[in-house]
Amino acid sequence: MSDEQEPQQAILAKGGDSIFGIELRPYSASRVVAAQSMGLLFPIVGVEGMDQMKRSGTYPGMLKDTIIVIWLCALKDAIDLTKDEVKAQVWTPTRATHSPATALEEAMRFAENYGFLSGARFEEASVKMMQTVSAVRENEFVPKSDQTSSEVEPGNV
Repeated sequence: MSDEQEPQQAILAKGGDSIFGIELRPYSASRVVAAQSMGLLFPIVGVEGMDQMKRSGTYPGMLKDTIIVIWLCALKDAIDLTKDEVKAQVWTPTRATHSPATALEEAMRFAENYGFLSGARFEEASVKMMQTVSAVRENEFVPKSDQTSSEVEPGNV
């Protein structure tokens, strides 16, 4: 499938998108791990959370998840930092993994600065977050029941 034909979700998962003038980088494995260490809930929101999502379009913890994913996708990877950025200890997904509580505080300041804690901007950001995490989940590597853990195929979710 060519880049022109890829669905929007796949484009979000590999980067090349933006929101509120912020370039979003790929929701890579390092960002997924950082998101989990920072307390990302989705997709484990429970039956009640999924019921609420079907009724209202949100689930308990969606604001936090949105903040985490958008912030992490706005960060550069450590390999892409300049010497000055390294010296200044600019946030990276790896740093967020190692300091999740402090990273969450920084992510909340980021969300406040960009104004997506409520209203239309939150709605836009939460849609972007859901598209991003859903695209990754659709492309996860999961062993089939008749395979060993070393024999995996993409998309077997």
